[in-house]
Amino acid sequence: MNHHRIEANLLDHAFTKYLRSSKKLDEETIPKNITSGKGFILRIIYRHGTCTIKEILQEVALSPSATTTALNHLE
Repeated sequence: MNHHRIEANLLDHAFTKYLRSSKKLDEETIPKNITSGKGFILRIIYRHGTCTIKEILQEVALSPSATTTALNHLE
């Protein structure tokens, strides 16, 4: 369970970093605390219909395990 929280926090941080760098961070897009990598990805898809996880991962630096986890959730 803690493992998933750590991964979710990494992904949440990555999403925040991406939004800040792309100047799309506002009250509507500030990530809320989450405990599931899958929930994180679903939130991104819901909020940014044209934004894919691959695009986000290209914009941020994630550890190899966090990147693998995020990509696995895409399948």
